[in-house]
Amino acid sequence: MRINLQTIRMRKFYLLLLSCLISTVLLAQPWTYDFGTGTGSFNTAGGSSTVFFSSTPSGTYRVRAATSGNQGSGFTLANPGTALGTGTELQINASVTASTNKFGVYDWTSPSTVAYLKFKLRTTSSGNGAIAIALGINTMGSDNNGYTSQYNNSLGIFSITYSSGAISAINRRISGSNVAITGSGLTKDANQIIEVYGNNSASSVAYTVGSTTYTLTTQQWDLWVDGVKISPANGWAKAGTLASGTNLSGFAIFAESSTSNAATAYIDDLEYSNLLPIQFYSKSTGALNDLASWGLNTDGTGTAPSNFTANSQTFRIVNNLTPTTNANWTVSGNSSQVILGDGTTDI
Repeated sequence: MRINLQTIRMRKFYLLLLSCLISTVLLAQPWTYDFGTGTGSFNTAGGSSTVFFSSTPSGTYRVRAATSGNQGSGFTLANPGTALGTGTELQINASVTASTNKFGVYDWTSPSTVAYLKFKLRTTSSGNGAIAIALGINTMGSDNNGYTSQYNNSLGIFSITYSSGAISAINRRISGSNVAITGSGLTKDANQIIEVYGNNSASSVAYTVGSTTYTLTTQQWDLWVDGVKISPANGWAKAGTLASGTNLSGFAIFAESSTSNAATAYIDDLEYSNLLPIQFYSKSTGALNDLASWGLNTDGTGTAPSNFTANSQTFRIVNNLTPTTNANWTVSGNSSQVILGDGTTDI
């Protein structure tokens, strides 16, 4: 009887991979938070709290009120809120001075050199003020500094500036200076979806939005507004001196420099992860799925889904390869695909 050594090696590979899938603790997922249905406020000048929110997912959730110029207006769990979401929204009123009112999340489980953040945002102002969003290291959410001094702690940071009740500038920070973002799509009094994808590794990485794969080169980040990619092809360069290979482990939303607390940001439906989203086609469900939603990591580790069994299915990561056995395997535009097969029609 002839023995195909390649077949034996592949079977051993699959057995090892399946063992990892079944036995490894889940390292990453898209963590979500919708701020619940409760109400409350936090306005202690110069104070902070890590217990203001209830039943939060991975990471520390913190609010920090400005030391001065807060005028009793910092954070409100608003229910009813605006039309942004359902239930409670986080309302962040901008402080009068550059001492910031800041909401941060940091030190989530198993941080890595990649991360993404997605949430609903609505901003408004009857005068001036600044709203900023940053993704970077844990210091981003845990310290008391405003956004203008955070660029060395950030991979990416951008701000919305109001003047005389209108948006006057959309900027990203790089090396301590503002660089204008054109065509951002950010508008006043609008319910919008913000997405930030970051890669602080030493090599390029891919992520998927819809059914299309995008590439982030080393130490680059992307901004999306309402499903439209705003940044250039391979992303924007890092904001400051953040070293390559440093884990991304925090994000923050800042509101400051607003006379009479005129500027306000409303936040709802947070989603964040220590993996970038990659989609795959599952033959067992016949649908596209987000990789992290099944508890699978790009290195083949993770907790297998409930309908994943060693007897009926195999798992394979396919890089730069379009499967041809069955047209249903193909995910158009993807250069990195995760495929679940039935074990008999393996590719």
